[in-house]
Amino acid sequence: MNKGAHIYYMRNILHDYPDDKAITVIRNNVSAMSADSLLIIDEMIIPNTGVHPRATDLDMIMMTTLASTERTERQWDVLLEKAGVKVVQKSTYDTATGDSIIVTVPK
Repeated sequence: MNKGAHIYYMRNILHDYPDDKAITVIRNNVSAMSADSLLIIDEMIIPNTGVHPRATDLDMIMMTTLASTERTERQWDVLLEKAGVKVVQKSTYDTATGDSIIVTVPK
């Protein structure tokens, strides 16, 4: 991993891991980041109501195969706080499934 890169990008990686392992993955990225680096996370943010069937299907698959989960916005906030990053922006690009970009910086 390049140390001090401007952007680190992860797509559909963290949903493969339960919280403790996902925190480790994020912290490993943070250790390579400089103060002006961005960690961009491309994952689903599950809405609290009206969840698309694809999102619930994937959540069940993550739970049964990897002991992991698709996360709600609150779950993402708690996970990222514990991992030592600050959220600077969230943007949903597929409202049906909750596919979103979460931009973070090291604390």
